[in-house]
Amino acid sequence: MIEDSDIESWKMLLKGVSFFADFDDDEITLVIKMGEIKKFGHHEYISKENSIASNLYVIIKGSVGIIKQYKKDRRKQLLNTLEEGDCIGEMAILLDGQRTASMLSMNETVVYVIDGLKIRDLPEKTQVKFYKNMGSSLAKKLKIYSSVPKEFM
Repeated sequence: MIEDSDIESWKMLLKGVSFFADFDDDEITLVIKMGEIKKFGHHEYISKENSIASNLYVIIKGSVGIIKQYKKDRRKQLLNTLEEGDCIGEMAILLDGQRTASMLSMNETVVYVIDGLKIRDLPEKTQVKFYKNMGSSLAKKLKIYSSVPKEFM
């Protein structure tokens, strides 16, 4: 939980992250109060494929590898590396379900974690911004993932 005395600092930090660039000060304050900062070490799993979760992660610092496992022989494949400002976990929020891939910190990584269920409690205007930004993020990823081999599916 972020202390009230630190809100102004966190506002400036989150406004500098591309995911939150179109959020106004009041919306950023609401976001700060509903989330938390988590740190992960080098090659630490943030979340694993097939786990049930509703968290949205916005990368503040570092990078995260998206890893998918072949069903046939259990080999793992790095599909993509996401960087500062990218969000991860949006599919589980939008589909109320399982993680479709694992998320692995590629280096020292700091993420802002938001419980996806709490997004529904925000004012409608703020919810729209969340869902629009998640949709945009997914569209960019679909371009990359459209060439994923069928063995993963």
